[in-house]
Amino acid sequence: MIKEVRAFYGIPQGLLADYLGVSRSHLSMAEGGRRMLPTAATAKLLKFYQAMLAAEAASAAAPSIEPKAQGQQKKKLSREALVLCRRKIMLQQRCIKKLQEQQSRAEKVLASLNSLAASADEFDAGMLEIINIQAHKMQARNSADQIMKLDFELTLLLATKQHLEST
Repeated sequence: MIKEVRAFYGIPQGLLADYLGVSRSHLSMAEGGRRMLPTAATAKLLKFYQAMLAAEAASAAAPSIEPKAQGQQKKKLSREALVLCRRKIMLQQRCIKKLQEQQSRAEKVLASLNSLAASADEFDAGMLEIINIQAHKMQARNSADQIMKLDFELTLLLATKQHLEST
């Protein structure tokens, strides 16, 4: 969705990357869904979107003199952006649900390990330690911070969807 909104407003990728404080390749990967933006960059992006929406709302209040063809092109881009936004919302919700399920699974494994640790002999204790390490790694990969970041991005997507639907 970052790419669609950036393209809609005609902002070069390098310029937005500089503004967000990330490399152009990092932004490109974030636009493709292969990498997450840092929290600070996500916050800057939200402020940027809010400023663009405010500017658009102000210009919408003024009488428009744009040609009909340009208006139709903007509507088409807006519809396409809305479809992409809805798709990304659905994927984001699935990702959050999957992370929450994996987090829950890791917590259950750790709870089971704690109850088994008291009754384990020396060989079992070594095996339990290996499982414990793996469960902690799984829990770290699916940390609450990641879920919170995805939830924040979902909120941004929902706000963008609402704006696109209202235009």
